[in-house]
Amino acid sequence: MRLKNWRQPVNILIMKSIKKHLKQISLQLVLIMILQSCVAYGPPVALEEAAGQNKKTKIVYDNDVIHRFEYLVKEDKKYYGAFKERGELNQNKIDSTHIRKVRVYDRTRSITATFLAPILVAGAAIGIAAAAWSGPTLNWSD
Repeated sequence: MRLKNWRQPVNILIMKSIKKHLKQISLQLVLIMILQSCVAYGPPVALEEAAGQNKKTKIVYDNDVIHRFEYLVKEDKKYYGAFKERGELNQNKIDSTHIRKVRVYDRTRSITATFLAPILVAGAAIGIAAAAWSGPTLNWSD
């Protein structure tokens, strides 16, 4: 019984501390998840070139359907796209006649987009706040 009474104030203090910082922690976690999920693709390339690079690839078809693959493989003059489904790597035959564009993952663009975009947004927000701020008012008439 004595331990319960001793722990109760400690638990209340911990819960108050968690509640106090919960919004900040959740916001930081959301921002980290958003930044980590950024993938940028380079300019359109030929299907043959994308198959030789062994990188993530995005294919846009004529009917605006988008397929994303881990990499492309060429076997017997046919192209296959490897994709993950439920942890397993599967291959899907690619219909090369209706492809509008093929884009390959660009690491430099992804890193730039991941770090530069939030910095630009924060800079714009600070700029807007600074433009709207009229400054401190000083009353010299005493």
